[in-house]
Amino acid sequence: MAFPAQQQSFKFLHTTLQLSIPSPEYLLSPAFSQPPYWARLWPAALAMCSYLEKKQHIGQNKSILEIGAGLGLPGLCIASIAAEVLMTDGDENAVEFLEKNIESNRLFNAKTRVLNWEKNTTPISCDWLLLSDVNYNPDDFRALELLIKSYLNNGTNILLSTPERLLAKPFINALQAQIAHHARFEIDNQWISVYELHTNPL
Repeated sequence: MAFPAQQQSFKFLHTTLQLSIPSPEYLLSPAFSQPPYWARLWPAALAMCSYLEKKQHIGQNKSILEIGAGLGLPGLCIASIAAEVLMTDGDENAVEFLEKNIESNRLFNAKTRVLNWEKNTTPISCDWLLLSDVNYNPDDFRALELLIKSYLNNGTNILLSTPERLLAKPFINALQAQIAHHARFEIDNQWISVYELHTNPL
């Protein structure tokens, strides 16, 4: 499906990314009963990028995986300092936008894959897994918790960025034992929490 797009610039460290994103006007047109979740930049993605700027060791020369990437802003940002980045989403249209933005920004160490995390639960080898605003549906909380713990048990560290939704408290509480660091950001008048998860947090 062809999406009309517009350009938006983002700065990360000393790099300026030119992002092609679906036109908001088109997403609000009668073509959609509800705009696809992947097609807009959510505050949680911006908060994660802010965190990654402060904690550059997370990406420095590391292998990075982003699941449920949507427009993939965190993965695109961290590609400037990472060894390799794999950005995945279950929607082929999202992955097409990821590929366009990787090519236009000449991020030769970044790749994409269509991946439905609910059906592909075997961990992919990486140093860090990025999860940005994936915990919006309570029906998915248990499956997400199991996915996160399977990656942690496989030796992967995880960065989770999420709006501070009341309904998501049980999900975060289930991960308390793995939380090593926590930071809060106010983005577009909304509080976002970013968590570092480790198998054995200090």
